[in-house]
Amino acid sequence: MSSVCLRHKDRETDIRCAACLRPICEECIVMGPGNSRFCSTECSENAQKSSERFADMTRRDEEALHAARRAAFARLVIVVLFLFVLGVGLHVAWPSLPQALTGPVESWFDQIRNLKLD
Repeated sequence: MSSVCLRHKDRETDIRCAACLRPICEECIVMGPGNSRFCSTECSENAQKSSERFADMTRRDEEALHAARRAAFARLVIVVLFLFVLGVGLHVAWPSLPQALTGPVESWFDQIRNLKLD
């Protein structure tokens, strides 16, 4: 579907500005980065600024994602260390704990050891 050029009303064209989508003829094309075709330097500059803002937003999103992953990993390490220390502490203290605490746990482990899996 052909349109007429924005500046030259007597010329039909299928080319459109990459930023504002207005129809432009070959003579009116302003080349931008990546061989993009624009109707004016203003549209070219606006597209470049928009591209830079998008790249900046993407970079900030990636940095935030990396920071969140580092924080989650740090929390995981802390939990694992806590559980390790708790396990070592229980292992060392187990013989000196009262029978009222250790008896039910040992009884439960004995029941599990005696289970027969068919």
